[in-house]
Amino acid sequence: MTLDQQIAELREQLNALSRRVIAVTEAAGEQDKPDVVDALSDVTRYLNDAAAILWDDQWYRS
Repeated sequence: MTLDQQIAELREQLNALSRRVIAVTEAAGEQDKPDVVDALSDVTRYLNDAAAILWDDQWYRS
């Protein structure tokens, strides 16, 4: 598997994990768990940042 293929796969996994974290964040909000919501919101931001960086890097190398 090439590096580009590995990066594409990793981006997909990061995006899927981000969606799962968002769902759990919403559930925590419904149960009035603000500390969990805050922590998971940070996780979502970092996952999205990582996916964006990998996306940008993939375009630069093409």
